Amino acid sequence: MAARTDDSDYLHSLSVLDRVPYLGDADDATRGVVLTVVAGLLLRLVALGARPAHFDEGRVAYFTEYFVRTGAFEYRSIIHGPFIQHVNAALFPVLGPTDFASRLVVALVGAALPATALLLRHRLRDTETVALALFLALNPVLLYYSRFSRSSILVAGFMFGAFALFVYAYDTRDVRPFYLGTLLVGFGFASKENAILYVLCWLGAGALVADRALFGPRDYDGGSDRVRALYARTRDRGDGETVVRVASHAILASVLLLVVVLFFYAPRGAGSPVEVGGQPVGLYGLLSNPGAFGGVLDATIGDIEKIAYWFEQSGSEGGEALTVSGLVDKFVNFGGQTLETYAYYAAALGTFGVLGFLYERYGAARPRPFVMFASYWAFASAIGYPIGTDIYGAWITVNVLVPLAIPAAVTLAALYRVGWESFADDDRVSVGLVAVLFLLVGGQLAVATANGVYLNDDTADGMVQYAQPSDSMRQATEAMREAERSGADPAVLVYGDLYVDNEDDFVGLGNDDIRVPLHPQCMKFFPSLSLPWYHYKDDIGTVCASNSTQFDEAYAGEPPVVLAPVVHESFLDERLEGYEKSTFYLRTAAGDRKETLLYVRAEE
Repeated sequence: MAARTDDSDYLHSLSVLDRVPYLGDADDATRGVVLTVVAGLLLRLVALGARPAHFDEGRVAYFTEYFVRTGAFEYRSIIHGPFIQHVNAALFPVLGPTDFASRLVVALVGAALPATALLLRHRLRDTETVALALFLALNPVLLYYSRFSRSSILVAGFMFGAFALFVYAYDTRDVRPFYLGTLLVGFGFASKENAILYVLCWLGAGALVADRALFGPRDYDGGSDRVRALYARTRDRGDGETVVRVASHAILASVLLLVVVLFFYAPRGAGSPVEVGGQPVGLYGLLSNPGAFGGVLDATIGDIEKIAYWFEQSGSEGGEALTVSGLVDKFVNFGGQTLETYAYYAAALGTFGVLGFLYERYGAARPRPFVMFASYWAFASAIGYPIGTDIYGAWITVNVLVPLAIPAAVTLAALYRVGWESFADDDRVSVGLVAVLFLLVGGQLAVATANGVYLNDDTADGMVQYAQPSDSMRQATEAMREAERSGADPAVLVYGDLYVDNEDDFVGLGNDDIRVPLHPQCMKFFPSLSLPWYHYKDDIGTVCASNSTQFDEAYAGEPPVVLAPVVHESFLDERLEGYEKSTFYLRTAAGDRKETLLYVRAEE
């Protein structure tokens, strides 16, 4: 088991917690982490469904609802891993197809992430354990994307959780956490394709830690001498029974990982290309048609191979391979935007993370391999993700901030201990300096959280990706729902060729050939996202008109709600007397903001 420095005397929890079930006998570090998890959960659940669905959220939710209604599922690489679709397909019938329900599982995983700090206690001080939980719970970027129906937090949470479980299994010599960690790795691969990059980062970080251990090691004549000694110890312990036991666990874990991945990626219902007797047979259909197993397995493997789409994009632009200078330009462009995100919403975590690495690397008598490993993992991600992404979104910083929280916790805990010791020694100057620093960090964190996560969740610079609709779109979705409930037929009229396409009634995604019915059939899917999600989930009766001639026919039923691009304002103002007019943006970033008119018939 790894050595651990006990600094529990620095932590003092409230005595009232002595009467709380399961916490009464817990130590102060455990209490601190549990309270942090509870606080993080509340921050993630409050007003979870208030923000209108982002382009990506609307797209994934639309196809999840289609899965619920038809039972048809097939992996689509363009909308990332299927984990969230399967889980939400189980939640929608229970909670209803809502923005809240679509984000709930992400919020829960994000809220549980700080609890992983307890698995790492054998490698951290008690103060560092609590500090790690605080960073994972309260960082504005991690908080924002825990309230976002996207797989970034899922893959980061599952892979970091797996890492923590693997470390815990090694430290305690207990194989059960190893299997649970393997399960989480499977969830990570089912959540998003970049799970493989986590494994590569682990291998790279492990190589650097091993190199450090072999460079001038203490008590050995050199690195090769240490390797020989390690080999000798392993050989002495590795009797036949041990080898068989280790090999058995490795095989069982591999089978578990394979089963989990195949389960999530396997096609279902009409989404399966495998047919028996003219009927599609997917995963669940194998119960009555076991002979189709080979075909379903081949189809699943074929779908998994679509993951390559994302890795082909990372080194290309417009289908052309990028040169070295092109990759540098891409890094400068996207890397600069990540720095903006770090500066606005992760200043404390980022700064403390770098300082924690420097402190551990050059200030400690014996740098802890665990802290160095996490630092290398974070730094590799900070360089790799801006180069690998196809479009910029602040969500890529999640993959950096999660491992960086470990060295950041080292710095935060060290400052806390300095302040506590200074207080005990009546060193008022040092106490004051530490207090001012904590106030500055806490104040910046509070402002960034309030602004980026809650008050300006649709427009915050450095946080919100351009395809986020403005909060005022909620007026349109509520008006559409009320119109449908009133029994109006049709409830909504959509006008203008920017959003209307009367020819296509199916939608295909990206470069695949998967086609599903579009609702409403007359709307262009991608230009109007996330509106189709709201039309579909609430079964809004909708008619469309792309020009003035079609408008008169479509308006014959006098729908209570009319939607149109703002360029048609004068045309509609002349024809929609008795309607109240407002506007909203389908895209909040500068450029093509898709300003949209909302006309709602005034109540008489």
